[in-house]
Amino acid sequence: MMARLNELYPGYAGTAGLYLVEHSYLSRPVAPLLRSGPDSLAAWNAALEQTGT
Repeated sequence: MMARLNELYPGYAGTAGLYLVEHSYLSRPVAPLLRSGPDSLAAWNAALEQTGT
């Protein structure tokens, strides 16, 4: 799944995956869970993509 998300959303696959899970299981948006700013979003994506899933 991560490979496909990388194709669709280069550089943002981790966040896209999180939104997919959130859409299925949560009623609140993900944005408040992350610190604001592009640096924290990039770090979040990098950490998710390093898991190899």
